[in-house]
Amino acid sequence: MDDDELDGWRDELWDRYLYLREQMPEGTPLDFSPASLRALQELVGERFDGPELVGDPGELPLTLAVAAYVGETLLRVAGGGWGWQANGNEPLAVPDPALGLATVNLLDLITAAVAGGEQFEAVHAAWAAAARQRAAEEPGWTPAKEPTELDEAEDLDPAALPAWLATRAAAFPGGAPFDFTAASLPAVEDMVRSAAPTKEQLRSAEHRDLYENAAWYVGEVLRRGLGGEWVHDEPGPVDVEAVALRRVGRHGSTVHPGAVVVGVIGDPGWLSRCYGMHAG
Repeated sequence: MDDDELDGWRDELWDRYLYLREQMPEGTPLDFSPASLRALQELVGERFDGPELVGDPGELPLTLAVAAYVGETLLRVAGGGWGWQANGNEPLAVPDPALGLATVNLLDLITAAVAGGEQFEAVHAAWAAAARQRAAEEPGWTPAKEPTELDEAEDLDPAALPAWLATRAAAFPGGAPFDFTAASLPAVEDMVRSAAPTKEQLRSAEHRDLYENAAWYVGEVLRRGLGGEWVHDEPGPVDVEAVALRRVGRHGSTVHPGAVVVGVIGDPGWLSRCYGMHAG
């Protein structure tokens, strides 16, 4: 087993989870449940016309994101941890040895699922049944899962982002000059630079509301004009610099409005140019 490859895989789990969220239909939760595996099964069936495409370089980001999610979902019910098949350069889900289950090569499982063979949810059900049986035979036994960054995904509060959006919306009731059109963006620039002429000032506690309100407004201008969906991909309270819009514009880009607003400092016309880049 190549420890460096395995460590690299573990380090990339969170980014792969976030990538997969961007690929799923809007409103589909990735909560490590059997229902989420059904939705994922539908996605790979739509994206891969045949099993040979699972290993296609152009689809590799999706393949690896699916592998990371399915593996983590299995390990949550049966314990164990990640392994690595060095000769194939492929991730493995290794269940708790006490269960007597076979290790699963995730790329093989995805290939089989696309070909109409074994399904994600069926494998999950078998692992969960083995864990229940072991717990019944040995009271007090629980599956021990190797900790990973994706354990923190459970801490994402689904109510936090809507509350933040509602708070920021109250600062902009609408009307000139803030009418949520691209033409209103220069007024946002003037508002930001007149109150906080440096990036340090803008990010300071004194101007926090200004920073967050401006980021929300810029994001809403993009969303209303070019499409998109608000997301927040970190556990705990909403951090304006972690809030993003995904699927913006014709290229379906991910945009962080907080970073866009910071770019206003020292760069007049930046917001309008940014809008134009995503519109074009």
